[in-house]
Amino acid sequence: GFKVMGTDALELMIPQMAFYKHSFETGQSPFWNPYVADGFPNFVSILGFPYTPINLFLLFFSPVTVHYWGMFLMLFLAMFFFVLFCRKLGVSVYGSLMGALAYLTGNIFFARDITLATSLFIQTCLFWVIISIYQVKTKKHLLLLVSFGSVIVGYAWLTATYFQTLYVFTTLLAFIVFLCLKSSGGDLAER
Repeated sequence: GFKVMGTDALELMIPQMAFYKHSFETGQSPFWNPYVADGFPNFVSILGFPYTPINLFLLFFSPVTVHYWGMFLMLFLAMFFFVLFCRKLGVSVYGSLMGALAYLTGNIFFARDITLATSLFIQTCLFWVIISIYQVKTKKHLLLLVSFGSVIVGYAWLTATYFQTLYVFTTLLAFIVFLCLKSSGGDLAER
């Protein structure tokens, strides 16, 4: 019956999610929480946008449940896209799994709460999108990858938080550069 929580989760994330849940249930604005950061507006909060898709589960579940199931989902997706990325690079299945575990182990500090775990997912997903764009042969597949990458960029914008934004937005810059190079025609390997 015990729960293990990082201090950010216990003191910041879960109380903020509880505030969102209360705001959703009472029809009040979730954009101004007077209990966190002196009421700093949440659309520039370190906790992400109140209407981030994962926060919408607060309509149905408790903040602790949403936080931990969401965190495990984000970590699973981070590993999944890391494996896909390694497979695109030609790494074996077992090597890809070991790499994904090493990625999470090396970033275990970031895996203590949902927003940090989301950053791990976004980063690996965008690297997979970038390498896939590099290797794509048809315009139809390129359009699908660009659309998917754009959705992930939007999700990153809604959930990015304080110090790991540097990593996420560096990845976004690489995504944009690859799109520009790919759209200019020719083979990227020749550049």
